[in-house]
Amino acid sequence: MINSVSTYSFDKRKIIFYSFLILYLIFITLNLKDFIGFSSIDEDMYTSWDRSYTEATSVGILPGHFIWGYYISNLYVYGTTLPVYVSVLFFFYCFKQYYVKTNCSNIQMILMLTQPSVLFYSQTYLRDSTLMAFMMFLISLLCITNRNKIWYIITFICLSFLLVLRPYVGVFIVTCFVLSTSKLSKFKLYRLFPILFIAVGLSIYLNQDISDFFKNLVMSYESGISNFGLIGFERSNLDNFGVALTFLLNWIFYWNTYTFLGIDSLIKLIFVYDSILMFLFLISILFTFNKKKFIFDRAYRFCLFMILSSIVLASFESGNATVLRHKLVFIPCLYYLFFSVKNLVIKIQSNEDKK
Repeated sequence: MINSVSTYSFDKRKIIFYSFLILYLIFITLNLKDFIGFSSIDEDMYTSWDRSYTEATSVGILPGHFIWGYYISNLYVYGTTLPVYVSVLFFFYCFKQYYVKTNCSNIQMILMLTQPSVLFYSQTYLRDSTLMAFMMFLISLLCITNRNKIWYIITFICLSFLLVLRPYVGVFIVTCFVLSTSKLSKFKLYRLFPILFIAVGLSIYLNQDISDFFKNLVMSYESGISNFGLIGFERSNLDNFGVALTFLLNWIFYWNTYTFLGIDSLIKLIFVYDSILMFLFLISILFTFNKKKFIFDRAYRFCLFMILSSIVLASFESGNATVLRHKLVFIPCLYYLFFSVKNLVIKIQSNEDKK
């Protein structure tokens, strides 16, 4: 009786998985992105190797743009939708590893795959859904308990891709990976985060040089936007208090990107649901922190440090549209923390691996 129930549950997850895979592929065929009317300068750059090379060499585009542009443009010549098909297939391969190793529930799978930002940006030439895929794969690796040389090689490759495709996030990912090791878990380093975070905020407020340094970083991050941060301060009328407040509170608007106020289109209304869901998950995991899971589950430790890192990285953001896709790399961590009540560690010898 127990075996029949578990088999049924497993088959149900497979049905969900393949149903959404087919749905995503259908959306590509129907050109969902064009139907919505989405366009991006970055997409134009990635689909043209000559432009990618020019941008990379003339204005200092990071290697991630250069490499991604080379990959996309070379597939693009064989079919305009081929790069998207390949990215979606890779995304679902990583998602399969993720849902098996972390023992995702049916509701978790459905919520992740119906999340508007995940579905939408998977249809584009942008890097964000692929970064999310690598993150899912990395978390699934951390759930493996029997680690051999192959595990270390694959993990190194995964971390390398994350570091190259978006270096400033990759640095945080590698740092969180190191901090999540069992040898460091006993120090409970997460306790230092609020102290250090507030201390930096006060330093920005009290020290003009630090304030100017942070302000210049934010302004250079998205130079074409008139506002400073997501709170809404104008760049032309900034003082140290506004700069410090942006550093300390920008994460709230980062995770709660869109609200019902100021909605002027249906697509933004859909992303209100996306924002509310993510913000509720975030608040929930911050208030339901599990010390035992932190000690025994490396994936839990890694995901917690990643979410704390997102609070720091959020301080540099100023554009809502950019934030929607930049959050994707953190979403697997958020879901793992929120839905990890039932399971601590999933062993590598699972039924799915044997098939």
